[in-house]
Amino acid sequence: MENGVLIFCDKTQEWMIDWWYENYSKYNNFPVCLIDIGLSNDFIKSHREIFIIKRFDKPAKLIHKKSWFYKPFVLQCTPFDKTIAIDVDCEIKGSISLLFEYKSFAITKDIFNKYDNNDNPMNTGVIVYSKNSDVLKRWGDIILNNIDLYHSDQDAFNSMNIKHEEFPIEYNWVRLRGNNDNAIIFHHT
Repeated sequence: MENGVLIFCDKTQEWMIDWWYENYSKYNNFPVCLIDIGLSNDFIKSHREIFIIKRFDKPAKLIHKKSWFYKPFVLQCTPFDKTIAIDVDCEIKGSISLLFEYKSFAITKDIFNKYDNNDNPMNTGVIVYSKNSDVLKRWGDIILNNIDLYHSDQDAFNSMNIKHEEFPIEYNWVRLRGNNDNAIIFHHT
C-alpha cells in the first residue's frame, strides 16, 4: 500500500478513537491502520470495517512499561510505504496530505520538553516516515537497551542524533502553546 495513517492504543484509550476518526475523516480519506496493543474484543469487532487492524506483540522487556515506549516498534508494523503516525490525542482539523511530500523521516520541534538535554528536541506525536526506516530501528534499540534512562519514547528519540526533515509546527500544534486557528493537527497532550 502506498500512503496511509497509523494510530495505536489499548483499551484505556480506545474511547478516543471514534472522536479521532470523526475529525480525521472530515478532511482526509487515506487508509488508517490501527495497531492493537491491547484493545477490547468488542471494540475490535465493531471497528473492523473502518480500520486495518493489526495486533502488536510487545517485546518481553517492555511488558510492564508505559505503552508510549512501544512507539518505535509499533510504527515498524505499518502496512504502508509512506506513513503518517499520529497520536490518538491529536485533533485533526484539516488535510494532512502535505505531510506525504516529505522524502525522509520528518517531525517537528518540542519547545516544552523538560526531560532531556537536547538543544533541539522533537515531539514524537506526529511522525512521517517510510517503511523499513532505519531511524525506527535505532530508536527501538535505544529503548530496549537503556529503557530505565528515559522518561518516555520521546526522550529516547531525542537522545539520538539523526538527520530529519522538519514540517511546520501547525501539523503538531501542542495544546500548551495555546489556541491556534491555523493548526492542522491540534495535539491535546
